[in-house]
Amino acid sequence: MTFPQAAWRVLADAGGQVHLFYPHADPSEAAQAYVASGEAGGVQKAYKCRVRTPWWRVPIARKPTSG
Repeated sequence: MTFPQAAWRVLADAGGQVHLFYPHADPSEAAQAYVASGEAGGVQKAYKCRVRTPWWRVPIARKPTSG
């Protein structure tokens, strides 16, 4: 199943959350502040976060190749 660009645009235009937070290994100051705000709220204690290192980086699956 795919999520078409047009559907993404409709969601984005409606103010939906359409971007994934995925900073580099050395996060910018803005990214560090965002992570700190999550830590202040205890986000890192949630199961899906506490089992990851770093807790704020979501694993991204590689695009499959035809072979």
